[in-house]
Amino acid sequence: MPLKSGSSQETISKNIEELVKSGHESKQAAAIAYAKARESDNAIEITKGGKGPVGSKVKAPGGDYIHERKAAPDKKAKYFTIQKGGKELRMMKKPGESTEVQSVLTKTNSVKVYRKAK
Repeated sequence: MPLKSGSSQETISKNIEELVKSGHESKQAAAIAYAKARESDNAIEITKGGKGPVGSKVKAPGGDYIHERKAAPDKKAKYFTIQKGGKELRMMKKPGESTEVQSVLTKTNSVKVYRKAK
């Protein structure tokens, strides 16, 4: 009885229903389903070179940082890292355009990695 990944109320309800059918008490089933939802929200894939789509959280194998993608990388852009508001931001400056945040960096020792790429 594998539980579904996701944090929508529909997914949580279906997971609770499945757990109750398999013999768990309703409070225990709810606790397990909500824990699974939190795990899905915080899922971080480990990908080659830390590459991933905009909106994803990725980590390069052996890397020190989780990258939360805000914009797609661009080979023509120049990159630099700044600290602002207690966060490290990977900035991207495209020729002739303004500077934008490419990703938010978080040290891996402060984040639990739940899911690895297959």
